Amino acid sequence: MAIDKEKARETILHLTLKKLESAGLEGTKARDLASEAGVSVGSLYNIFGDLDQLIMTANSQTYDDLTAAAQACLTDARSNNFDILNQLYGLSETYIRFIEENNNRWMAVLNFNRSKSKGLPKWYTSKQYLVFGIIEDVLSELDGLSNPEERSLTARALWASVHGIVTNVYSHRVGDERAKKEAWSEIRVIVPAVVQSLSPKETIAA
Repeated sequence: MAIDKEKARETILHLTLKKLESAGLEGTKARDLASEAGVSVGSLYNIFGDLDQLIMTANSQTYDDLTAAAQACLTDARSNNFDILNQLYGLSETYIRFIEENNNRWMAVLNFNRSKSKGLPKWYTSKQYLVFGIIEDVLSELDGLSNPEERSLTARALWASVHGIVTNVYSHRVGDERAKKEAWSEIRVIVPAVVQSLSPKETIAA
């Protein structure tokens, strides 16, 4: 009996996201996923190509979930007339919360990307630019970033800074309030410095 490929695809993808969160990248195996989905390994590969393609599909969903959370945060911040600095703080808080709620999934994204750094397709790598785009949207309000190329570069640098702080200080100690406080202390140095360097002083929150 032929399987319903679309239904099987949805089931396998759902199971993969759950497995990545519970077991991490190293614990996510094609044979286990196929067994749980009730299909053969061959059928799984027929649908996704190979395990790397499946992992990238799952990781792209993780990127989408982070982007959606960030966009919702920005929409809410603007509806409440938050200034630029507090919009960026809100996005930083959203990132921290996302890691707290999806830590293994997010670490799977980072570990997979590092292991395949020279062989990732454009459709996949473009997912991270969705987050950059949200930060660029905030930075477009700064007087010193009217040039799109400079704004894009600044957005990536700012994301890299916050991402680096959260990853190095907190992601391996999720739930440790001292680590979280340390990460926030560093974020509150970097983010205002960027905003202040590109804005008139009267636009900076006290």
